Amino acid sequence: MTKTIGECRVCGAAAADPFFRLAGVPVQDGLLWPSRLEALAAPTGDLELVFCPACGYIGNRAFDPSKLRYDPTYDISLHHSPAYRQFIGELAERLAREHHLAGKSVLEIGCGKGDFLRALCERAGCRGIGFDPTSIAPDGGAGTDRVRIVRELYSERFAHEPADLVCCRHLLDAIGDVRGFLRTLRRTLGTRTESTVYFEVPDGSVVFRRKVVWNAIYEHCSYFTAPSLDRLFTESGFDVRSITACFQDEYLGLEASPSLDFRSGEGPGEMVARLAGDVETFAELYRETTARWADWLQDLRRAGRRAVLWGAGARAVAFLSALQPGEEVPYLVDINPHRQGLFLPRTGQPVLAPESLSRDPPDIVLITNPAFAEEIRAQASGLGVRGDVLVLD
Repeated sequence: MTKTIGECRVCGAAAADPFFRLAGVPVQDGLLWPSRLEALAAPTGDLELVFCPACGYIGNRAFDPSKLRYDPTYDISLHHSPAYRQFIGELAERLAREHHLAGKSVLEIGCGKGDFLRALCERAGCRGIGFDPTSIAPDGGAGTDRVRIVRELYSERFAHEPADLVCCRHLLDAIGDVRGFLRTLRRTLGTRTESTVYFEVPDGSVVFRRKVVWNAIYEHCSYFTAPSLDRLFTESGFDVRSITACFQDEYLGLEASPSLDFRSGEGPGEMVARLAGDVETFAELYRETTARWADWLQDLRRAGRRAVLWGAGARAVAFLSALQPGEEVPYLVDINPHRQGLFLPRTGQPVLAPESLSRDPPDIVLITNPAFAEEIRAQASGLGVRGDVLVLD
């Protein structure tokens, strides 16, 4: 049975009626499928987005974590992007410098393949342990013995592990019980108030302020704003030091330390009031946007032209599942080799290497994530792409 929430996951206020509903969407974008038939039968779930005017949190009240599958076939790594590697390299440098991590210990929850953890340990000269049941990464790497990967979920069972810095990037927004998760982490840290936690999540206000309808996806059951993130950590036993925008203002990075006092967070502010207006218009915006792109695809089909999407992540999954194109979108390309040769959930398009654009050139390349537009345009030019290169909006 689909699980629902009767109160805000962050502050506990009574839940409002959903401002946006969408039925039958793919439940995961990080899990592609080995055959088209399996992809067409991929599991689905419903979106029922609710907004909390008390703290600015937005979440999917119909989220059911039992629908999700996390194993070594799951892959959302962006590490193959030069722009993303530069970002995590600069982030690692900053954390290593500001927190004097040389000779210390770092713990990462949801480390994936360990790319960020390795970068941080190599730059800082520290040791790291990462937790992730989906990881296929070996321990160590790059000629070092600095990193150990535990292929399990992090829990209080690992409270003995030293942690001068705890990192958790792009996991919190996919956890249903966020308060329970953070309070578990707080208990594991105990009296180690000198430790620092660094959490990174997509900026939920960007989705609604920039009106990015393709970021309304099932797997990310929470859309955190700075006020809701601050309140969540404060009421979970942390002193929040900073919340700053990062990676082209797409993400929020939070730094905090364990507190010996459990305090109440602040009430709604100006940002929450502005966000209330944005969510009110989101459903109509979604209808207008999908209608506009449906007309675009129909024109493409009538003209006998084809478009290929570059980027097989969440926005591509949302776009294709909403519009269900046919032969006018024959395939997608992605630079992540672990996603190549697989098929998108529910619509079944294959994901190929970018070199396929040279062998089977489309009329249009549609970039699914504008954050990578500059590097994709350069890569497309290097492959001799002569058609139009557009950005999905």
